[in-house]
Amino acid sequence: MSADNGIFIGRFVNKTGEYEYRVVHTNASYIDDYTLLESDQERHSFIKQCWAGTTPYTDTESAYQEAAKLYDECMIVEYGICPIYYDILFPV
Repeated sequence: MSADNGIFIGRFVNKTGEYEYRVVHTNASYIDDYTLLESDQERHSFIKQCWAGTTPYTDTESAYQEAAKLYDECMIVEYGICPIYYDILFPV
């Protein structure tokens, strides 16, 4: 049976135009559902729901440290640590 999960590092753009990174442990097929959404409103709603409560990091090193911490806390992580490049302003 598949765990179908991963630690995902989302790359977003902040208000100053610089990248920020957020880390989440979730179901991989849930992350894949983003590609099926047709409207900006649906995509923004998905991002807010999926990445709610995550801390924004201004550098990749801090984001990967958080991802490694989450990885170590999990019993099984099928897809490991995966970056995802949204490159949009994080919806509020």
